[in-house]
Amino acid sequence: MSEKEQTESPFELVTACLAASALLFSFSSAVVVLRFQIRAARSPSRLRRLLGLNSLWPVRLLVVLFASLICFSELLHLRVLRRCLPRPVSSSLCTAHSLLSPSFAEPAFFSTLLFLLRGSTHPKPPHSSVAATASTFLSASAYALSVSLPFLLLHAAFLSLPDSLFLRLGLPADFLGHAHRRRCSVPLFATVLLALLAAVYVPLFVSACWSVVAVVINKRLRTRLYTLTASVVASLSVQVAALAFASLWPPSSAVSQGLSLVAFVSVLVSIVAGEAILVLQPVVDSLAVFVDPVTGHRRSGDDGSRPAQDIGGV
Repeated sequence: MSEKEQTESPFELVTACLAASALLFSFSSAVVVLRFQIRAARSPSRLRRLLGLNSLWPVRLLVVLFASLICFSELLHLRVLRRCLPRPVSSSLCTAHSLLSPSFAEPAFFSTLLFLLRGSTHPKPPHSSVAATASTFLSASAYALSVSLPFLLLHAAFLSLPDSLFLRLGLPADFLGHAHRRRCSVPLFATVLLALLAAVYVPLFVSACWSVVAVVINKRLRTRLYTLTASVVASLSVQVAALAFASLWPPSSAVSQGLSLVAFVSVLVSIVAGEAILVLQPVVDSLAVFVDPVTGHRRSGDDGSRPAQDIGGV
């Protein structure tokens, strides 16, 4: 495949459109969360009381940040972008793409989803203080970094190893895709790290979802949680399988590019589901819950079910 054919690959065009759309969706989600917080803080007491129901809003913004990093990383390896840049810069973009998404942004994104899901079951005070909100945000950030940094350091160490080391050990120079560090593709070693992440993360996430479902009587909220769980489990499984099979073909081949696109689409499913259910929907639910000015009691939806925000804003 010629360089021109590679540049005009339809897979890259589709990837660019999907990544740009996901970035726009993430930006819109962040705007909705921030606008709600600003309006609620400046509004009369009726709406201000809802701030406690949405006290995890900084963690929701953290989810949006890591989701945006995943999408931004996918744009770094587009040939149409790298052709306009000097070769050293282009090579640096490839390295950034290889490290940023599979070894940092994805572990951080999924770990923050887990933190947010677990935190949603904790009772929230009517008015969360700034100190409590900051403490929650710092805890979520520390949790995400503690999960992602080992993957990032292991991947960076793997990419920095010389080919001669593998030759002295009797291994091929491209062991686990080591030679792919010179290309804009995800090496098999990164796929192995993602498989390890999925093996540990999926049981924890499913367990957390079941814990939330156990205290929920709202049918619509249960449906959201089941949808979120299915999306995360299926996305990680499909991504690992697609990247593993993609490593069997040269990165320039149509098969490898098609499988890489499948892997990215699977991640987008988790991003859209996570942001829609754990970022946007809590704001909608918060606005749907209001306090009766006469009785002072909180009213729920028309079906008489318990408001979703009663369990902390999932």
